[in-house]
Amino acid sequence: MKFIGKELKLWEIMKDGKQGEVYEITDCALVQYIGTQVKVEETQDYRGKYKTLVKPETKGCNSDASNIVTIFGCMGTATWRQVLTDPHKKISVHEAINRLNEGKTIYYKNGDNYQKVRRYTSFCSLGIDDFSDLIMRAQFYKKEVI
Repeated sequence: MKFIGKELKLWEIMKDGKQGEVYEITDCALVQYIGTQVKVEETQDYRGKYKTLVKPETKGCNSDASNIVTIFGCMGTATWRQVLTDPHKKISVHEAINRLNEGKTIYYKNGDNYQKVRRYTSFCSLGIDDFSDLIMRAQFYKKEVI
């Protein structure tokens, strides 16, 4: 897990947190809460703009009661850090081929970097020489919307 930025307090997350950012408790009076994560969900309606803290696995704008994180007293005084989240999700070769056929972009991981792969990308440029390389070695990803 990689952290970015400085240590924050909960009020700073509610003030400055952006849509989709994930934060984790790094120091808390009760050790069982260390590692607890929340994701910022920003919503705007006729009343104005407001933020909700939801479970990190929540997709899209879905702040129903089962996804909202309950903030206990010690969490309010805890130290938080932003977690670097990877929007890339691993997919099967079959799904990758289907996505390419639909004209969608997929990604190939080369070291720590992701390379874009489109319908007309040469597999030789990715180091895939034949079909067995494609099946055995290739790991493809798609970007998820946070």
